[in-house]
Amino acid sequence: MLKLLALTGALIIATTNLAVAGGATAENYFDGVYGQVELGMGSITNSLIVANSGYSETYPFGYTAPMYAFTLGYSNQILDLEGIHDINFAANISYNGTNGNSGALTQSYGGATDYLTMNTKNIWTLSLEPGYYLAEQAIVYAKLGYGQAQTSITSSFGYTANFGTQSGPLFGFGFKHALDALGPNLFWGLEAYQLNLMSKSISDQYGNTLTSKPTILFGKVHLGYVF
Repeated sequence: MLKLLALTGALIIATTNLAVAGGATAENYFDGVYGQVELGMGSITNSLIVANSGYSETYPFGYTAPMYAFTLGYSNQILDLEGIHDINFAANISYNGTNGNSGALTQSYGGATDYLTMNTKNIWTLSLEPGYYLAEQAIVYAKLGYGQAQTSITSSFGYTANFGTQSGPLFGFGFKHALDALGPNLFWGLEAYQLNLMSKSISDQYGNTLTSKPTILFGKVHLGYVF
């Protein structure tokens, strides 16, 4: 997490002096530091592999629910192709504040029932967003980045396993448009991305090797402000 914060800070500091703040008075509406709140639907899935002495079994987990997130970033025109058809570049860091529930399974052992719950939370992402101005107040962009989250599993029998931090690549796309009729620096947008966390294996107290590999999908609407 500290590495993500440090890298994002360096990107914002390095580019802050390249342009004045955007908004309705600017040729390029989105230039400048911005913040946004995000609401949408997301899913977290995980294929938990349990292995021991030649035995291996995969348990699929999955959960879909509303999600919310907060983003801070910097956006700037980097190339003027012809008139309003400019190339934009943005960098941002985002925190997904949802509860992280990624599904549950029920297992029976000799007449007893065990409830296994998977959890992936504290989701942070760092993204780079090359974009294209469709108009003076509208951008379409690709989203490429890196993210991390913390995964754990709990059992109603008192069993717990913590995978710690897992990280991996992110890709997606989005669109944003000015809301200057409501305020000179406001904008709204649509975005979808997928975060593929790399697999991580740990050993539990019973000598099993557990492997976790979460995937996070998030489709959202965001409301933002250019400072």
